[in-house]
Amino acid sequence: MIANILLVITILFYFALANLSSKPMPGGDYGVGYAYAWIIYISGFIITSGLLAWNMNWNHCFDWISKYRNWLVFLGWLIFVAAVTFSVEYQNKWPEGKFPVFMHWLTITRIYIWLPMLVFISCFYLINASRLPALSFYWMKNMLLFGCFFSCILSSGLIWTYGKYQVSQRLSLLQNMKNWQIERDASYKESLNFITNYNESTIEGLLKFVELGNEEKRRQLAIAKIKSFPDWENELIKVLTKKDLDQIFIYHDETYYVYAFLDGNSVPHPERFVKPFIYSLNIMTIRARKDLNDAYAWDIGMLNLITVCKVFNGQFKPYAKELRPAMLKLNEALSGEAKERMNEERKRRYEKVLKMFRKEVKNWLKENT
Repeated sequence: MIANILLVITILFYFALANLSSKPMPGGDYGVGYAYAWIIYISGFIITSGLLAWNMNWNHCFDWISKYRNWLVFLGWLIFVAAVTFSVEYQNKWPEGKFPVFMHWLTITRIYIWLPMLVFISCFYLINASRLPALSFYWMKNMLLFGCFFSCILSSGLIWTYGKYQVSQRLSLLQNMKNWQIERDASYKESLNFITNYNESTIEGLLKFVELGNEEKRRQLAIAKIKSFPDWENELIKVLTKKDLDQIFIYHDETYYVYAFLDGNSVPHPERFVKPFIYSLNIMTIRARKDLNDAYAWDIGMLNLITVCKVFNGQFKPYAKELRPAMLKLNEALSGEAKERMNEERKRRYEKVLKMFRKEVKNWLKENT
């Protein structure tokens, strides 16, 4: 009794799915309803057909399978579901070149109708075999096997297509990685040539290569090139003291790279950098206040305060007393309440950076009282 009910429900879900898939997906809100209906029908079909196969096996409908019956019933159900889902999905549309040609031929024969009918009729007989003596068990069993055979053909095509797609994706990924490596190597060689042949009047074009995260050979080449300028110290000061620096888009502000250069590179006259540093810290304070009050801003990440504090604790530590008032103002600005970020992930990242910078500045102030 239960098996018959499950069979009827499975057939109803299947025909609802087949009917829905025969129609083009509408746009707008109707498309959302279409998608939800498709999910409900396919889920219902999979669940009820699975319960049907389990129930039939439990009630000895497949006892004529001598070996590995449980596994073969499960595999047969899985293959049938995959084949039927494919045949329903592509009953009216066909992506050229995506699947093997024989799958197209089977689709033309309306396999989405006769394949499930073969299986459903066979299941109905096996469930009610004791009440249908006039029908031949031999033919019904072979009808089911015939349906399983075509399900295997379709499923093998799906497996082949999936395997071919995966291989294609891997080959494409390898080719993209190879192209990326070629471009990266070319870009690296080009940057080395740029640094070696650099002949501009200022050092600003070289500063972007001096970050610690940069490739070491290129970084050292850029540092050596910068130090080859007779007035490189004045050039660094000019960058730190540019007029209206707070009005410049932060990603065009070379101050970031000056601190990166000073992290590990001494200057002949450190005392000359005190006032430029104070000016730079005041600009950072202005940027920090603006950033905390703008829910969409992310300029704070470019302040590089970890490197700034590291530089101040290095060669410039004797000048901490002069730098302290500006650092106190920066600490006050950073201590302000940040506006809620619009995106949860962005909020998490922003709070992490802000917390790190607050801690760094406070630690510097404690160490340099």
